[in-house]
Amino acid sequence: MKRKVLSMLLCLAMIFTSAITMAVPVYAERSSSEVSKWDGTTKDISWYIDDTEGRVYTIVTAAQFAGFAYLVRSGISFHSQTVKLLVDIDLDNKPWLSIGYDANHAFVGEFDGNDHTISNLYMSGGNGEKNGLFGMIGWGSTYGENYRQGAYLHDFTIKDTVFENMTKTSAVIAGGAFHDNV
Repeated sequence: MKRKVLSMLLCLAMIFTSAITMAVPVYAERSSSEVSKWDGTTKDISWYIDDTEGRVYTIVTAAQFAGFAYLVRSGISFHSQTVKLLVDIDLDNKPWLSIGYDANHAFVGEFDGNDHTISNLYMSGGNGEKNGLFGMIGWGSTYGENYRQGAYLHDFTIKDTVFENMTKTSAVIAGGAFHDNV
């Protein structure tokens, strides 16, 4: 009888101890007041995996946001994918090249700003492209074939924007749009 009671107590002690020491994953939410400042040159594309439809990408630094622009300008359209911003971005008045700029280099996915702010956007010269935070949205091409696909941009704020000497279509959010929700 003593053995049974001792075994039960030992068993309960083990259960209680393992419940206390059990590793529980903790996911830190980024504060909405956290700001990532861009240095004007770094373009981090390490977060990008592939062009799989339905994929959701998260942007947590200004360098990743610049990498996002670089990828779209390189011809990756993010068709049927979501890019979600998890931090405020300060572009620090460094010269910005639009996210996309023509029909073959357009963003055609969903951009969810997640109620964050993109500040200090600076563009100058126009360089013959469609200009804005996003240059061209809602049109794309894949494997040499054009397709018309709307983009969906939502839940973000742009503040403290400067456009100087612009020579082509320009707007704060998107310089060119086709079948879009902005």
